[in-house]
Amino acid sequence: MKTYTALFLFFLSINLFAQKKEDEKNLTPSQRADRMVGEIYERTYLSVERKDSLTEIYRSYYQNLQTYRANGNEKLEKAIEQTKENKIKNLLNAEQYEAYKQLIAEEQEKRAKQEDKKKVPGMMNNSGTGNRSSTKW
Repeated sequence: MKTYTALFLFFLSINLFAQKKEDEKNLTPSQRADRMVGEIYERTYLSVERKDSLTEIYRSYYQNLQTYRANGNEKLEKAIEQTKENKIKNLLNAEQYEAYKQLIAEEQEKRAKQEDKKKVPGMMNNSGTGNRSSTKW
């Protein structure tokens, strides 16, 4: 009975995790900005005024990013990323900016690990590497 309960909880947690990832993909630019600024706010001890300014920076950033990704313009994406970074650097003091950079580095590391998990050899993927289903035995 304990085994069945453990299996049920395991599959339930996988389902909830998948739903959370799907929900994050469907966020509006404003919701993404609020989520990101909330994380930054907790780690950098921002004043309410700076939090509001940072929210506006991120809302503009995500809105522009959504527009330029739809058009497939990678150079403009990099330009709006740089503009966002410059605005944030001017808004935050040195200590807050360092905490911000550390948070961003951690987020990028998480994403890189998630991408690596998607590319595990032996798993079925579209690239054909590690796909044993195409091998005739």
